[in-house]
Amino acid sequence: MLACLEWILGQNDDSESEYYGVANGSKIGLAGHSQGAGAVVKAGDGEPNGFNITTVVAMNPYGPSWVDAANQDGPMMIITGSEDETTPLSWTYPVFEAVQTNDQGGLFTVLQGAGHSDLKEYQTVVKLWWQFTLNGRVNAGKALVRILNKAPWDTQYAFTDEFDF
Repeated sequence: MLACLEWILGQNDDSESEYYGVANGSKIGLAGHSQGAGAVVKAGDGEPNGFNITTVVAMNPYGPSWVDAANQDGPMMIITGSEDETTPLSWTYPVFEAVQTNDQGGLFTVLQGAGHSDLKEYQTVVKLWWQFTLNGRVNAGKALVRILNKAPWDTQYAFTDEFDF
Protein backbone atom coordinates (compact mmCIF):
# COMPACT_ATOMS: atom_id res chain seq x y z
CA MET A 1 0.00 0.00 0.00
CA LEU A 2 2.70 2.47 1.02
CA ALA A 3 4.91 1.50 -1.92
CA CYS A 4 2.03 2.35 -4.29
CA LEU A 5 1.52 5.67 -2.54
CA GLU A 6 5.24 6.44 -2.79
CA TRP A 7 5.17 5.58 -6.49
CA ILE A 8 2.18 7.80 -7.32
CA LEU A 9 3.65 10.73 -5.40
CA GLY A 10 6.92 10.23 -7.27
CA GLN A 11 5.04 10.21 -10.57
CA ASN A 12 3.21 13.35 -9.44
CA ASP A 13 6.57 15.18 -9.28
CA ASP A 14 7.90 13.82 -12.58
CA SER A 15 7.11 16.21 -15.45
CA GLU A 16 7.50 13.30 -17.90
CA SER A 17 4.79 11.22 -16.18
CA GLU A 18 1.16 11.04 -17.26
CA TYR A 19 0.38 11.47 -13.54
CA TYR A 20 2.35 14.72 -13.23
CA GLY A 21 0.59 17.21 -10.98
CA VAL A 22 -2.51 15.08 -10.30
CA ALA A 23 -1.95 14.12 -6.65
CA ASN A 24 -1.86 16.23 -3.51
CA GLY A 25 0.62 14.72 -1.07
CA SER A 26 -0.74 16.83 1.77
CA LYS A 27 -4.22 15.26 1.49
CA ILE A 28 -3.98 11.49 1.28
CA GLY A 29 -7.01 9.23 1.49
CA LEU A 30 -6.70 5.46 1.43
CA ALA A 31 -9.49 2.93 0.91
CA GLY A 32 -9.53 -0.82 1.06
CA HIS A 33 -11.88 -3.77 1.29
CA SER A 34 -11.59 -6.88 3.49
CA GLN A 35 -7.89 -7.66 3.95
CA GLY A 36 -7.18 -4.50 1.94
CA ALA A 37 -9.17 -2.58 4.55
CA GLY A 38 -6.85 -3.96 7.20
CA ALA A 39 -3.93 -2.80 5.05
CA VAL A 40 -5.20 0.79 4.83
CA VAL A 41 -5.79 0.87 8.59
CA LYS A 42 -2.22 -0.34 9.05
CA ALA A 43 -0.91 2.23 6.55
CA GLY A 44 -2.64 5.04 8.43
CA ASP A 45 -1.61 3.84 11.87
CA GLY A 46 0.49 6.81 12.85
CA GLU A 47 3.83 5.05 12.55
CA PRO A 48 6.63 7.16 11.11
CA ASN A 49 6.33 5.80 7.57
CA GLY A 50 7.01 9.07 5.78
CA PHE A 51 3.36 9.82 5.08
CA ASN A 52 0.66 11.66 6.96
CA ILE A 53 -2.51 9.83 5.92
CA THR A 54 -5.39 12.32 6.00
CA THR A 55 -8.17 9.74 6.20
CA VAL A 56 -8.91 6.05 5.78
CA VAL A 57 -12.00 4.21 4.50
CA ALA A 58 -12.07 0.58 5.68
CA MET A 59 -14.82 -1.44 3.97
CA ASN A 60 -15.66 -4.76 5.60
CA PRO A 61 -12.30 -4.72 7.38
CA TYR A 62 -10.47 -7.79 8.45
CA GLY A 63 -8.81 -6.67 11.67
CA PRO A 64 -6.04 -9.01 12.73
CA SER A 65 -3.63 -8.10 15.51
CA TRP A 66 -1.35 -6.13 13.17
CA VAL A 67 -4.11 -3.60 12.46
CA ASP A 68 -3.84 -0.73 14.94
CA ALA A 69 -6.86 1.54 14.68
CA ALA A 70 -5.98 3.18 17.99
CA ASN A 71 -3.14 5.10 16.34
CA GLN A 72 -4.27 6.87 13.18
CA ASP A 73 -3.06 9.96 11.37
CA GLY A 74 -6.64 11.10 10.65
CA PRO A 75 -10.30 10.13 10.95
CA MET A 76 -11.50 6.76 9.73
CA MET A 77 -14.77 5.61 8.19
CA ILE A 78 -15.53 1.93 8.73
CA ILE A 79 -18.30 0.47 6.58
CA THR A 80 -19.68 -3.03 6.82
CA GLY A 81 -22.80 -5.00 5.97
CA SER A 82 -25.10 -6.62 8.49
CA GLU A 83 -25.08 -9.85 6.45
CA ASP A 84 -21.30 -10.04 6.01
CA GLU A 85 -20.33 -13.58 6.94
CA THR A 86 -16.70 -13.17 5.82
CA THR A 87 -15.82 -10.36 8.24
CA PRO A 88 -18.68 -10.42 10.76
CA LEU A 89 -19.55 -7.52 13.06
CA SER A 90 -17.85 -9.30 15.96
CA TRP A 91 -14.55 -8.88 14.06
CA THR A 92 -15.24 -5.43 12.64
CA TYR A 93 -16.62 -3.58 15.64
CA PRO A 94 -13.39 -3.87 17.70
CA VAL A 95 -11.66 -1.79 15.00
CA PHE A 96 -14.16 1.00 15.76
CA GLU A 97 -13.69 0.58 19.51
CA ALA A 98 -10.04 1.45 18.92
CA VAL A 99 -11.04 4.44 16.78
CA GLN A 100 -13.08 5.74 19.71
CA THR A 101 -9.86 6.14 21.71
CA ASN A 102 -7.48 7.49 19.04
CA ASP A 103 -8.13 11.26 19.28
CA GLN A 104 -8.70 11.35 15.50
CA GLY A 105 -12.33 10.28 15.39
CA GLY A 106 -14.35 8.61 12.75
CA LEU A 107 -17.48 6.62 12.22
CA PHE A 108 -18.74 3.07 12.05
CA THR A 109 -21.66 2.37 9.80
CA VAL A 110 -23.52 -0.83 9.03
CA LEU A 111 -25.63 -1.17 5.90
CA GLN A 112 -28.56 -3.40 6.81
CA GLY A 113 -28.93 -6.38 4.48
CA ALA A 114 -25.54 -5.94 2.78
CA GLY A 115 -23.05 -8.75 2.45
CA HIS A 116 -19.28 -8.83 2.11
CA SER A 117 -19.15 -7.92 -1.58
CA ASP A 118 -21.96 -5.35 -1.80
CA LEU A 119 -19.50 -2.51 -2.38
CA LYS A 120 -21.62 -0.73 -4.98
CA GLU A 121 -23.98 0.22 -2.16
CA TYR A 122 -21.14 2.11 -0.43
CA GLN A 123 -20.26 4.42 -3.34
CA THR A 124 -22.31 7.46 -2.38
CA VAL A 125 -21.22 7.56 1.26
CA VAL A 126 -17.56 7.02 0.35
CA LYS A 127 -17.71 9.84 -2.21
CA LEU A 128 -19.24 12.20 0.36
CA TRP A 129 -16.62 11.13 2.94
CA TRP A 130 -13.81 12.02 0.50
CA GLN A 131 -15.41 15.37 -0.33
CA PHE A 132 -15.74 16.20 3.35
CA THR A 133 -12.42 14.92 4.73
CA LEU A 134 -10.12 15.67 1.80
CA ASN A 135 -11.73 18.73 0.25
CA GLY A 136 -13.30 20.32 3.33
CA ARG A 137 -16.76 20.50 1.78
CA VAL A 138 -19.00 21.04 4.77
CA ASN A 139 -22.16 20.42 2.73
CA ALA A 140 -20.83 16.97 1.78
CA GLY A 141 -20.42 16.19 5.50
CA LYS A 142 -23.97 17.33 6.19
CA ALA A 143 -25.30 15.22 3.31
CA LEU A 144 -23.32 12.24 4.58
CA VAL A 145 -24.81 12.55 8.05
CA ARG A 146 -28.34 12.84 6.61
CA ILE A 147 -27.84 9.58 4.71
CA LEU A 148 -26.14 7.68 7.53
CA ASN A 149 -28.64 8.71 10.21
CA LYS A 150 -31.55 6.88 8.61
CA ALA A 151 -32.39 3.37 7.45
CA PRO A 152 -30.93 1.24 5.99
CA TRP A 153 -27.80 2.60 7.72
CA ASP A 154 -26.97 2.14 11.39
CA THR A 155 -24.17 4.57 12.31
CA GLN A 156 -22.10 5.44 15.35
CA TYR A 157 -19.78 8.44 15.52
CA ALA A 158 -16.56 9.13 17.41
CA PHE A 159 -16.26 12.91 17.38
CA THR A 160 -13.15 14.81 18.45
CA ASP A 161 -12.20 18.47 18.57
CA GLU A 162 -10.74 18.07 15.09
CA PHE A 163 -13.39 15.78 13.61
CA ASP A 164 -17.03 16.77 13.64
CA PHE A 165 -19.73 17.37 11.03
